[in-house]
Amino acid sequence: MFRKSIIFLSAIIWFACEPGEEFLPANPLDPENENYISPQITFTSSPNEGATLSTSTIMFVWDGNEPGMSYRYAFDGNWSSWENEKKSITIDDIDEGLHSIAAQSSYPTTGDTSNVISVNFNVNAVLGPSLLFYPRKHVAFFGETVTFQILAEEVVGLSGAEFLVNYDPTMVGIESVTQGEFFQSGIQSIFHVDHNTTQGSFFILMAILDTETPSVDGTGVLAEVVVKLLNQGTNNLSFGSTNKFRDPDNIEIAISEAIGGIVIAQ
Repeated sequence: MFRKSIIFLSAIIWFACEPGEEFLPANPLDPENENYISPQITFTSSPNEGATLSTSTIMFVWDGNEPGMSYRYAFDGNWSSWENEKKSITIDDIDEGLHSIAAQSSYPTTGDTSNVISVNFNVNAVLGPSLLFYPRKHVAFFGETVTFQILAEEVVGLSGAEFLVNYDPTMVGIESVTQGEFFQSGIQSIFHVDHNTTQGSFFILMAILDTETPSVDGTGVLAEVVVKLLNQGTNNLSFGSTNKFRDPDNIEIAISEAIGGIVIAQ
């Protein structure tokens, strides 16, 4: 009886198909299927659009509409490669200012892709008055050079600055240290650098000499530093402990944070 049932069911399937037509089950991921479902993607954890964040480390999480999908993401317009089941990314050492994160999904079997989703946000993790490297991190190949700016962040009545930067001379070399624009825009000023290549440090002393414009406010570039990557690995350019800001009366302005730079040589 069981055998007769199988034969009967097979006959139904055979007669249901046109001569020469192959029987295939319905596949909602097949673009030729009238019930085709295109790839989808949504953020399940991310900042709100236009949010201002007080942290420089952010985790983004997304998900698609089917298991086994591939994903890629872009931070500030730089896209990653496609990865299967890659559903999150944590980005650290994010610079102050405006940023964006975007993500996209794909069916690996067909290559069909979803629309791109994105979120724009602002990072304000450093409380002024502060001293910091911009960008916070450079990634490059050893033998190449990268440029950092040293910023005075959110200052009021700044007339002078002095600070020490330490680095590992076996990992990086300092090609040049030049004055930034903050004390130069039509202002008389002095800028002095004392560089110890053996120890791996440089000391900067700078001040405004202009009596008509004795100080500056806001955020600006104090110095630009060109760094050469000598060996593979990670090196920190860190501030010393005796950094000082001064006002026109030579009274010290307390520095809330001093954030160094990171160089990763591949």
